[in-house]
Amino acid sequence: MKLQNKTTISILIIVIAFILIISAEQIFLILPRFEKINLEKATDTVDEGLRVMGDELDNIAMIVSDYAIWDDTYNYTFTRDENFIANNFTDATMDNLNMALVGIYGKDGFLFSYDRLADSSQAAAIKNEVVARFDPEQHERTGFITVGDKTYMFSCEVISTTDESQHADFHIIFLRDYLETVNQKLAEIPGAKLEIIEFQGMTEAQQLHIERVFQNYLGQGANAATGRLVFGEPINARELVVYSFLTNLEGQRFAVIRSKTSANIIAEGQNSLHQTGVILVLFGITIAALTALFVRRFIIDPLNHLKIGLDTLIDPGAIPASGYNPGLQRRQDEIGELYQKFLYVSADIKAANAENKRINNQLETMVLDRTKALKAANAKLILYGESFEETSEGLLVTDPQGHIIMCNKAFSALSGCSRDELVGQKPQLVNPVTDQSDFYEVLWDALKTRGSWEGELCYLHKNHTIKPIWLSFNAIRNEDKKITHYVGACSDLTGQKEMEDQLEQMAFYDGLTGLPNRSLFYIHLRKVVSRIKQDGGKMAVLFIDLDGFKLVNDTFGHSNGDQLLIEVGKRIGQHIRETDLLSRWGGDEFTVILDNIREKSDVKKIVSDLLYHISREIMIAGECISIGASVGIAIFPDAGDSIEQIMINADKAMYVSKSSGKNCYTFAKSPEQQLEIPKIVMINRLKRAIISNAFHLSYQPQIVVEAGRCQIFGAEALIRWTDEDGHTYMPDDFIALAEETGMINALGQWVINEACQAIREFMALGIAVPISINVSVTQFKSDDLVGTVKQAVKENRIDPQLLYMELTENIFVEDEKKTLTAIKALKELGIKIVLDDFGKGYSSLGLISQMPFDLIKVDKCFTQGIGLEKEKKLAAMIISIGEVLNLQTIVEGVETREQVDFHGHNGGRIYQGYYFSKPLEKTEFMDLCLGKWSLENMAGE
Repeated sequence: MKLQNKTTISILIIVIAFILIISAEQIFLILPRFEKINLEKATDTVDEGLRVMGDELDNIAMIVSDYAIWDDTYNYTFTRDENFIANNFTDATMDNLNMALVGIYGKDGFLFSYDRLADSSQAAAIKNEVVARFDPEQHERTGFITVGDKTYMFSCEVISTTDESQHADFHIIFLRDYLETVNQKLAEIPGAKLEIIEFQGMTEAQQLHIERVFQNYLGQGANAATGRLVFGEPINARELVVYSFLTNLEGQRFAVIRSKTSANIIAEGQNSLHQTGVILVLFGITIAALTALFVRRFIIDPLNHLKIGLDTLIDPGAIPASGYNPGLQRRQDEIGELYQKFLYVSADIKAANAENKRINNQLETMVLDRTKALKAANAKLILYGESFEETSEGLLVTDPQGHIIMCNKAFSALSGCSRDELVGQKPQLVNPVTDQSDFYEVLWDALKTRGSWEGELCYLHKNHTIKPIWLSFNAIRNEDKKITHYVGACSDLTGQKEMEDQLEQMAFYDGLTGLPNRSLFYIHLRKVVSRIKQDGGKMAVLFIDLDGFKLVNDTFGHSNGDQLLIEVGKRIGQHIRETDLLSRWGGDEFTVILDNIREKSDVKKIVSDLLYHISREIMIAGECISIGASVGIAIFPDAGDSIEQIMINADKAMYVSKSSGKNCYTFAKSPEQQLEIPKIVMINRLKRAIISNAFHLSYQPQIVVEAGRCQIFGAEALIRWTDEDGHTYMPDDFIALAEETGMINALGQWVINEACQAIREFMALGIAVPISINVSVTQFKSDDLVGTVKQAVKENRIDPQLLYMELTENIFVEDEKKTLTAIKALKELGIKIVLDDFGKGYSSLGLISQMPFDLIKVDKCFTQGIGLEKEKKLAAMIISIGEVLNLQTIVEGVETREQVDFHGHNGGRIYQGYYFSKPLEKTEFMDLCLGKWSLENMAGE
């Protein structure tokens, strides 16, 4: 396109752009400003209307305050003096105050009300709304309230004396039918037509129209001085309407305040803008025409002369000896200077062309010599490349940022990736030796400062396997000592590592079972003990010795004995946590480190589970045999503060389990626990504890399990004694001593009273679950037992059927007639009787069938021994006896899911034990009953 055409088009574009800019400025900047000014004027009238509304609300609030803070009103809430009503609330008073309804109300409703409403049902509806919506605890509220399809101006305030020193439990309220009065005042405001329009007086189409205006105007309207959102629309070219929503105390919109104002500012602005725009457009066209004439005369025509001269310069024989345009030579501006320099340059071009030809001949000779040198260098590079490619070590070259730019076949094989996949990536190095987070930062720093690094690393293979390598890295620098590349050489150490692993397996693992041996056990134990000493926490060591293993070896031979050891090792490993360590100690002994334990009950559950699975039948030489295990448990640091003490105590505890009948576990005691307190000292401490009431009850939940779901049946109250040093004693530590010294009656009476008080507290929270208490034989034989129970039930006003008394079988050893009499007396009070530890002691089925028991409890020795065939049969038989006698059965000592499944399969429904919950403090048991703890996962999946 010719320059002349481009110039013409550019000027036209400038003129059009000027016109568009002027138009855009009028449409988008100036005209909206006129609209904004007109809208702000209209908004000011809405603000004035809102101020009138605010004055009306202040007026009704002031009237309410005058009546509320008045001794006469305050006295009326107590005296109910009708003269107060007659003197202060008459038709004349209501008309003077312009009120529709007045009333005094409190928590129980309205104390009195007076209204001037034509419809009595509307007054009742208003009072119901006031009672339902407004909390009597609030001091004051003022605003609008909507009742049905009618909205009133509303205000209420708490009643008090004139000096506000005393407040009544009542509020005084006033309602005003505001609409007509307020609209009259709005009509008096000059400059606009203001009125309030309630939604209930609009058609649905009118309401939808206002909502659309609000949505279209949202975020664009002006905010009135009150902070309310004002929005509007032009009705026509001469009139503008503006709205603002009114909301009641519930935050609901019930009306709008509407202002109609003149839009004369917008019309005048539009006329002025049209005139200004026409003048500016004519001015722009004139300037454009003059500019076009100037450019053509003084720029385009001279350039055309220069173009002719360049065309003749291309043909060497056509250049004239002198200038061919004297006019251009005489010009004293940039065009004239350009033309004169053109004449000078054209004279030198021939000489330059000749010199270029001579230089080109020299360059051709130099290129031939350089080509020969490059061929020789290329032969060397090929030799280097073949050596780089065929070496057995993996070689790679990276840029200064560590990205691979080339590598050989050996490195490609080591990584499992093709060269195309590797180029541009960083080597996938993994550091197996150190856990330092700054390792790679140290590696690259060594390369940058020393220029080299070597050491053992791992490379991440494409198939995500780890390959150990020996890596040497060196930096390549240029003449300026700046690093340009890194060269790495790596060797595969897989074979060497496999040999090291085999040596480690032989040194730290048992050759028969594949389990860690004693050496690895001690290494792990030292780490765990060191961590606990530094960070705190607990761990446990289990010393497991198989019962009857020698008999298996003697009967079936050592090879079958070895298979038994392997199977037992697998079973133990499958039923401990991933964080625990199982090792074979030697012979038929295993050790386990239970790390990060919280409660002793956690250890009990794990060990009970292990005993059950160890005792399951094993097929050896075609025979199904079952063996047990004796377990000693030592908790660090409770049972010792060193590794030696822990191992010695665990071993001793294991031998205690052996001597206690085998197939059980024993906890090692700490040195402090092994020091026996003298009997006379314990007696004196127990006396002081009874005097100082140093006892409390814990509550162990009893759970009903049906169809995999759990429900609370009740709880057993267990006594605990905490001495002056903060040491807590279990019942086994002091009950026998209390019976021996005659203190059991006082202690038992305390338990009865405390349990009844707890039942009363539970009932107050809506918790109606039975609480069982244990009664000793000595206490039961006392003459005042029935009276004590009767008095405690009466004083605490509880349902006696929520108190269960647990009696052991030994209660029938002496004087069965007296025992039966006492049981019947307790039954007459409504107390439930539970036979505890059934099957463990004195038993007479004929006598028990005649006794009025309500429940029987299966002793925990049958529960925790279900791994043995004998205990299985006895436990199932006891539950069957309960069914025959039509008695509910509670299974005690449940610590594993297998125990729940076994007893459930044999008819058991109610369970108690650590599998479900440890004994809880009273507040914890309350939270459980109130559903703050979930029961759904107690029975497992």
